[in-house]
Amino acid sequence: MISAQHLELPDSFIIEIESMKVQHLINEFGNDFANMATFLKIMNKRMVLLNPVSVLLKIKQFVLNRNS
Repeated sequence: MISAQHLELPDSFIIEIESMKVQHLINEFGNDFANMATFLKIMNKRMVLLNPVSVLLKIKQFVLNRNS
């Protein structure tokens, strides 16, 4: 489970993760929970954990397109 409290509002959020997926997520973020927190976003009043691979690919594609 990932829980978070909004810094400016009284809102709190929880993501429940299947136990068999937890270790994979921890490995994906290299045991860096601060880094994992940067991939938490609020969308449609729900907290989601973005896939770091797809986010990094989008950033890389943006930079390549901008430099072309």
